[in-house]
Amino acid sequence: MHILRVNRRQGDLIDFNHILIRIDESQADPSEAIAYLEAVRDSILQYNIPFAHGPPSF
Repeated sequence: MHILRVNRRQGDLIDFNHILIRIDESQADPSEAIAYLEAVRDSILQYNIPFAHGPPSF
């Protein structure tokens, strides 16, 4: 799964950062991974955590 942050868009060029999170492919229900991604997003927004430091702090 990916979390993407678009920093700037100019025409067809897009400057972005991304966080890649590995999930267990054998897991049929992605709800746990989705909940984790939502928690990362909420923490980044609520506590103004730098985007690059989001997942390692969990």
